[in-house]
This record gives sequence, C-alpha cells and structure tokens, in this order.
Amino acid sequence: MNRHPFTFPSPDEYEPYYEAYLMLLPEGDILNILEAQLRETLALLRGLSEAQAAFAYAPGKWSIKEVIGHIIDTERVFAYRGLCFARGDSTPLPGFEQDDYVLGAEFNARSTESLAGEFE
Repeated sequence: MNRHPFTFPSPDEYEPYYEAYLMLLPEGDILNILEAQLRETLALLRGLSEAQAAFAYAPGKWSIKEVIGHIIDTERVFAYRGLCFARGDSTPLPGFEQDDYVLGAEFNARSTESLAGEFE
C-alpha cells in the first residue's frame, strides 16, 4: 500500500471548531498512528474489569462503556455522511443527539469485550 504522511489541512478545509482537535495530531504517517492508537485503546479496554468499564464518576456522566459506545455510534454517523458526500447526495444530513443515543443504547448492559470487538 502506498502511504502518504499526514498533511495538515488548510483553514478553508475544516470548521474553526475542529482546529483545537487538529492541533493535537502528532506528525507522521497517519495510518501508522491510527493503527497504534487502536492497539493501545483495545489493550486498555480489555484490561478493565466489567465494574471499572461501567463506572461513571458522577450521576449523569458517561461510563467508559458509554464513551466507547458513543465513539462507535459517531463513527457510523460520520461514515454515512461520508457516503452521502461521495455519492453527491444533496439530501440534508441528519444530526444526532449524542445523549439520547447513549441512553437508548444501554451500553452498560453489554460486555466490555463485546464493545471492544465492535470498536475494533
């Protein structure tokens, strides 16, 4: 596979809101970076007990399981949006209310391994 180093996008290629996140990106081959992050995240998740993964530090705050579920949901939403862009679909893109999605998913009822597998 022919890989290219990550090139920071120009300001007209992203919304200003995302600049703080983009500034956190390390330099290097972005695919290698993402692969390493996946391995590290999966090792972290798979090292947690079910109680640790379901723990929320305060009422109304998300547990680790809910955070992972939110990442999975968000990936699906953005994949759909990417498909719409790629196909030239001019239908308005739906938003999603992250708190409602997490509440309706019952991620804490799932095993950590199940979520890690889906995340992977």
